[in-house]
Amino acid sequence: MVSAVRHTEVVADATNAMALHIADLRKKGMLPGREMVRLCTVHRHVRAQEIKGKGFSPHFKIGCMVSAGRDLGDHIWECQALKEQLLALSSLFREVFGIERVRFKLLKREDERSLIHRLVEYLGKEGLEVGRDDTPPPNAYYKGIQFKMIIEAAGREWEIADGGFVDWTQLLLEDKKERLLIAGFGLDLLYRIQNGMV
Repeated sequence: MVSAVRHTEVVADATNAMALHIADLRKKGMLPGREMVRLCTVHRHVRAQEIKGKGFSPHFKIGCMVSAGRDLGDHIWECQALKEQLLALSSLFREVFGIERVRFKLLKREDERSLIHRLVEYLGKEGLEVGRDDTPPPNAYYKGIQFKMIIEAAGREWEIADGGFVDWTQLLLEDKKERLLIAGFGLDLLYRIQNGMV
């Protein structure tokens, strides 16, 4: 449990807030049709978990991205949304932060049936380095596919971003056709890596 003083908000995950905003707009009829909605933010997060490792703290800054839309059939929306987010992350870390090697790993979740093979093939054609893990440890947060982004920096590999498909807008709007892809990437961690603080 984390306490806060009056007029202070504590956020553990900004993608939750963006999902609520999207659902509210959809409910009010302000997001008609099948057009994809893309939101991003940089936010300071607070987590009440045990902190392990030099240089880490329970409050940290991360970048967040959310893509929302409607099912287009045949996993077309999922392929397009994931491609956009992974290309954006790859470009950001290579071109802005000077990271030479960026790779991704797709993790198959319990309710996924056929999407992972198609995504690995589809994303590979975009020049992205994408592997897969069909037997990851349990995780009920993501639905279908989760992804991790790994970079090489300071002489080792770092898991710097995490994301995947979630059912939040489906539940909020009681509509199975809603689609939502979220991602978070560690800006504080990257700063610490590049400045020898971890």
